[in-house]
Amino acid sequence: MKDRFETSIQAEKQQTYENLRNTKKQFNNEEKSLNAQGHEHLEQKKKDYQQEETRITSEGTHKVNEALKKQAAIEEYQRNQATAADALTRTQHVRTAHDIIADSEKKIEDLREDKMSMLDRRKAEHGVAIEQIKDHYNQRQNRLLTDHESETQRIQSGVDQQINEARITNAQRLDNFKVKQDDPFYHINRVKSYFTDEGDHYRLEVKIPEYERKGFHVQVNGHELQFSGIRSNTDKAQVAPGHEVSTSSYQNFSERYQFDAPVDGKAMQMTQEGDWMIYTIPKYGENHRMGEENEDKRVTKAQLQMAHETNYGDTLPLPSFVKDHGSGTLS
Repeated sequence: MKDRFETSIQAEKQQTYENLRNTKKQFNNEEKSLNAQGHEHLEQKKKDYQQEETRITSEGTHKVNEALKKQAAIEEYQRNQATAADALTRTQHVRTAHDIIADSEKKIEDLREDKMSMLDRRKAEHGVAIEQIKDHYNQRQNRLLTDHESETQRIQSGVDQQINEARITNAQRLDNFKVKQDDPFYHINRVKSYFTDEGDHYRLEVKIPEYERKGFHVQVNGHELQFSGIRSNTDKAQVAPGHEVSTSSYQNFSERYQFDAPVDGKAMQMTQEGDWMIYTIPKYGENHRMGEENEDKRVTKAQLQMAHETNYGDTLPLPSFVKDHGSGTLS
């Protein structure tokens, strides 16, 4: 019984597999048939579309040509109309221009005659007025000449008196000046120094003897370099027994130079060569120039040279409390 049941199941499976194979064959055949029919249908539609496109293109080209011909005819007609209107307008303008020119010439001639008549009347009136002005001017000139002569005599008297007084005063001042010129105490004594721009730094050379270096200082204040010092001397002599004389003299001196580029005053260095003291002040950079607000404080090389060759009376050093960020001082 069991064997018959298994045999029946096997038979059903075989039948089912056979049905599936048949169904698959039918599906494949149907698919091929549909693909063939679809391809033929697409080819037919493609041909139809190409024919329709050709027809529409031909009709459109014909219509465009017809429209261009109509547009050209319209433009030609409009050009002919415009040419005729322009010729008519030019003729009318020429006729109108001749009329306007003739009328303008007549008006100009009438205006010229009126102006000539007015000019003749004005000439006559001006002649009378000029004669009156001349009479008035002559009278006023006579009065001014009289007043001027009186005032000139008065001023001349006062000037002569002032000149005499000035001569007396100047003679006294000249005597005092000659006395000071002969006295070395009143002379300006300048320290020998050289200030040069070496590209990336400035160089100051000052000749200071060893015995005068105690009170000598060099400092940088912003855009300015200043050196200052003190000279002192005391002499004593015995003129005669019981008669002794002594002299003590003190002198402050200072000089200033201006930078045309920013410097690092705190990096200033000093070396010595005999009596010469040499100071090196580095710049912040070749392209780092001073701001425009300091343009008016700059000096040219010609001005510096003139300052080196000129003796100035300002020998007072800057106060010790004057400081500046980035400044430096060396003694």
